[in-house]
Amino acid sequence: MVYTPDDDSADGPPAGITFNMVDLATPAEIIGVGTTVVNVEQFEFWLGPNNNTLTLLDGDDVVHSGGGVDVLDGGGGNDKLYFFSQANGITFTPVSSTVWTEVVGDGSWIVNFETFSIGLTSGNDNIALPDGDDTITMKGEGHDTLDGGGGTDTLQFLDYFTPNDIVFEMSSVVTPTIFGGTGSSVINIEKFWFETGSGNDIIKVLDGNDYLNTREGDDILSSGAGDDSVYGGDGNDFINGGAGADRLYGGNDIDTLSYEDSDAGVSVNLQYNTASGGHAEGDTIAEFENLIGSIYADMLTGDTGANDLDGLQGGDTLAGGDGDDVLRGRGGNDDLIGGAGVDVMTGGSGSEHFIFTGIGDSGAGAAAVRDRITDFEQGADVIDLGLIDANPLNGPGEDAFTFIAGEGSAFTNAAGQVVYYFEGGSTIIALDV
Repeated sequence: MVYTPDDDSADGPPAGITFNMVDLATPAEIIGVGTTVVNVEQFEFWLGPNNNTLTLLDGDDVVHSGGGVDVLDGGGGNDKLYFFSQANGITFTPVSSTVWTEVVGDGSWIVNFETFSIGLTSGNDNIALPDGDDTITMKGEGHDTLDGGGGTDTLQFLDYFTPNDIVFEMSSVVTPTIFGGTGSSVINIEKFWFETGSGNDIIKVLDGNDYLNTREGDDILSSGAGDDSVYGGDGNDFINGGAGADRLYGGNDIDTLSYEDSDAGVSVNLQYNTASGGHAEGDTIAEFENLIGSIYADMLTGDTGANDLDGLQGGDTLAGGDGDDVLRGRGGNDDLIGGAGVDVMTGGSGSEHFIFTGIGDSGAGAAAVRDRITDFEQGADVIDLGLIDANPLNGPGEDAFTFIAGEGSAFTNAAGQVVYYFEGGSTIIALDV
């Protein structure tokens, strides 16, 4: 049976309702409404903001409080209470679901509910729940102390419209985590739902299927293991989805997707929004400009815009695509392919291949249109021109280049020559095709 306040009076009877069951076979009146009930095993009550009293039996019942001062007994079974208080700050710390507990600051009394969903207002709240898969919803106002207890509990943090900077960095589920920006404390919470406003937020949670949506600001978001949904919104965001099949969206502006914690190499393509391998396996990605790989061998590919690709350790392949890209191989023997645009490539500590796939990969003439290699090491690194046809006039096939030895050597008007010269502290490699 489902009870809701009468349509003609959405707040319910002025004095609330009283419904006390003795057993299934004994008729029980919903006092204040006039309805009599018998042989009904399971109930769902939607209460108004007035003062209500319920005594239920052994069914798996659901009660939605309306903000009144209520006396609620769920009886036997597996019962759930959606509790909302209009009080400005409450304390609710039941030692057991079978012991009557007062909601201090509100005046309600509660017993025999196994699962809770509690909505908090702007006051300073103290909530410590027993075992059960509970949900606590807070608005980012007040200084709250929240303990989910046993079970798999969820915290919903809803702070849509404020410019507050939210800092929440978990180290352990069983160690209190302090909210920077609110001063609230959280422990024994396994899953999180964050929706924040225009501040610059830092949110790092652990394992669990989490939802992070920060809307605006330059945010740092790490959702840990689990099948998570992460939305950066406006601003320059940094997102690390961790292990699991995640839905990751950078949003507007310049956003970075990181797989630095992956346990295996990843393959990520920003042009086609594909991701696989390691922590990227199963991910859905969109609206990112920059990538950070893992300490293993990664394949990172940019799109037509300006991308920053960082391979970290491992023998990586970095392909910038079109646009003015920055490629960093770091450790390992890497292949760096700048593609079209004015690219800056840094190989790092390994033996690198700087690969040019077409004559348009680097501009001619002024330094402002040339590709730049920042750390070329003679004898270790290679500039690979093998995919460029040195003399297209010879027809199909790829003619090889001829290196003209000696710094400052001049072209001899023969296609396919390579020379080098020094200019302002840089070594310039020039091709004649």
